[in-house]
Amino acid sequence: MIERMVKATVICRKEDQIATLKGLRKLGVMHIDQVQNPCSTEVTAVKEGLEKVNQSIFILSETKTSEEAKTYSKANPKILTDFLIRTIDENNSLQKEIEIKEKSLEKLLPWGNFSFDSIEKLEACGVYVYLCSSGKKEIEKFRSKGVIEIISKNKGRYYFVLISKEKHKKDELPLDSLPTAKTSLNDLEWEIETINDMIQENRKLIDDLSANLEIIKEYKTKLEEALEFCVSKETLEKEKNLVYIKGYIPKKKEHLFLSTAKKDGWGVLLEKPKEEDIVPTCLNIPKAFRMSKPIFDFLGISPGYKEWDISWCFLIFLGIFFALIIGDAGYGVIFLLVGIVLKFFLKRNKNAQLTLNLFIFFSILTIIWGSMTGTYFGVAEKALPKQMHGLDFLSNPETKNRNLQLICFLVAAIHLSLARIWKFLIIMRYSIRALGQLGWALVIWGNFFTAVKLILFPDMAFPAFVFWLYGVGVGFILLFYVHWNKPEAIFETPLSLIQSFVDVLSYIRLFAVGIAAVYIAENFNMMGEQVVEISHWLAVFAFIILIAGHSLNIVLGLMAVLIHGIRLNALEFSNHMELKWAGIQYKPFKKRIYNLKKT
Repeated sequence: MIERMVKATVICRKEDQIATLKGLRKLGVMHIDQVQNPCSTEVTAVKEGLEKVNQSIFILSETKTSEEAKTYSKANPKILTDFLIRTIDENNSLQKEIEIKEKSLEKLLPWGNFSFDSIEKLEACGVYVYLCSSGKKEIEKFRSKGVIEIISKNKGRYYFVLISKEKHKKDELPLDSLPTAKTSLNDLEWEIETINDMIQENRKLIDDLSANLEIIKEYKTKLEEALEFCVSKETLEKEKNLVYIKGYIPKKKEHLFLSTAKKDGWGVLLEKPKEEDIVPTCLNIPKAFRMSKPIFDFLGISPGYKEWDISWCFLIFLGIFFALIIGDAGYGVIFLLVGIVLKFFLKRNKNAQLTLNLFIFFSILTIIWGSMTGTYFGVAEKALPKQMHGLDFLSNPETKNRNLQLICFLVAAIHLSLARIWKFLIIMRYSIRALGQLGWALVIWGNFFTAVKLILFPDMAFPAFVFWLYGVGVGFILLFYVHWNKPEAIFETPLSLIQSFVDVLSYIRLFAVGIAAVYIAENFNMMGEQVVEISHWLAVFAFIILIAGHSLNIVLGLMAVLIHGIRLNALEFSNHMELKWAGIQYKPFKKRIYNLKKT
């Protein structure tokens, strides 16, 4: 359910503002209305520090820690972070310097090792040396200008030296493009080697720092807390000698808030949120459905304050979609075992436990559905023991696909009509327009029978009662749903009716993706069998094919759940529920948990 919220204003003396903010943070129940884009010097400094820390964490997470890496348990994390960023910046500069020198090296390679100083000394004595490059035929044109010595040839281009006692203009000769820095080839190679040694030394330092990743992560938490405090401080509004800050608290925390205010000497004004107020959404999900929370956190969505908590429905139907898409009991067993093992190793991580509970729930549903269809790693049913055969109407090759599609359409009708009936129950208490939602539910069931007739049973007579579903449904929509005073609503209604039919049809994707996964598994099994048939000595390669193929199938299945399973909940269902997902998550101003060791 969505908690009722109270708009709160806290007033204090200007000299008590820091103490008041600390008190509010310690209490940890007030969601503060923060100013947009705070830009004080203090906030900017903390943001810059946090940016460095985030950059450090990203780099160290990608760095493989060696056994020799040193842990600086008593080091100041700010010093570690600054040192890491300086080291990385230095490496980037050195890398760019190498790139420049390598380009110079590439230009010098055709000439070999020589001294620019020697050329300048010869010029001082009246002997001019020109380093040129051209095609073979063009060389003959310049023999009259001096002595020519060919040094090397590369890709049809000749590099030659022209030695003359006369000084020639640059545009008279095909002078080669040489580096502006007059460094010999040997010196340049030595400089590149030296810079590479410096880069490797810096990488060793970064490797040492990677062992201190947890210290820097804890420091990040502290900086995030500091940033939140600074932004909240900037949110304070001033009125003569008083300052005040606005926000929202859950209604059930009102008594605790008032008692703390009385004890700390705050002035408090509590109000009912107004229509125009942007109230944060505090979801209080029932314990049985709390495992749905990671889904909303992952998607970063929240219902609006005046919308509805659909967490239980989202959870149940996403589980059904997961099972239909993955569709393999064998995969479900693997998921279940992985989930149980991870729960044991991550038993102290509460957030991970919630996510793993969700994964285990999905795994169990997948096992149940896979057992019903007799699907185990894509193995043909005739090769399975009789006890592992699926239900006849879901495993019979002649009717299986049609019945699976029928189930997908049935799930669509239940899911979408549930959204309309739920909306009807919510608004029926204060508006007769709720009957319009019942009209949409009837139309959706009409769409179900129409889809079944057109796609699955084209020879079946069209049921007469479907006309009643459409007739009564459309009548309710026109009478109680359409806003006749809005011309655009009148024109949108026919399109919405067509879209409702398309929404029912869209659930066929569950069948398409699920059956594709089965065919992929079967084909990889067939490839493995063919390899073994060639020679039993190739069994190892067959095993590799099976592992790689089924791993790929699992990854594609999980991606399909993210794309299709979540879409059917967050888009199709939500549209029929008229849910905008425009909410702001309730984030109370409170002290964060971190275990940073004092230095």
